[in-house]
Amino acid sequence: MPKCKHCKTKFEVKFFNQKFCILNDDCRSAATQYAIEQKEKNFKAKCVTDRREYKSKNKTYTQKVNEAKLVFQKWVRLVKDKGKACISCGSNSDQKDGGHYLKAEVYSGLIFDERNCSSQCRKCNRFLNGNELNYRDGLIKRYGKEFVEQLESEKDAKRVYKWSDEELEKIKQKYKL
Repeated sequence: MPKCKHCKTKFEVKFFNQKFCILNDDCRSAATQYAIEQKEKNFKAKCVTDRREYKSKNKTYTQKVNEAKLVFQKWVRLVKDKGKACISCGSNSDQKDGGHYLKAEVYSGLIFDERNCSSQCRKCNRFLNGNELNYRDGLIKRYGKEFVEQLESEKDAKRVYKWSDEELEKIKQKYKL
């Protein structure tokens, strides 16, 4: 026999999941208060769940692009340029980024172009603003001058591009590790 949560006396259960004996007014009011608190708790939990679902379904364009960028840049670091030194300075730092030769903020059509993104140490990418001149030299050493000129010739045509939700989802699936 369980004990009443309020008066601590043993009682016979008459209802499923009964926690109070409801023999006196104090226990009945405690049971009512407990039921109200449980309803509020469940309501708040449902609100949190609903809010999370809403936010995941209604992401902004920028949030979707940034999610795809994270997956793509991780793939560049861990697969495409695995074991390679920083494209700009040649350091073998453990902390690397997926740095873009032609800036992702300016050339939206080249964000997910594998030719435009290489493994780059955080110092060059974040603190030296991409270390662009040395990045270009690194690309020429790694892939050749024609490669770099081809990429640079396409940059104006791909300066502004709006990725569709389907394209971003395909990119996430393609580069997912």
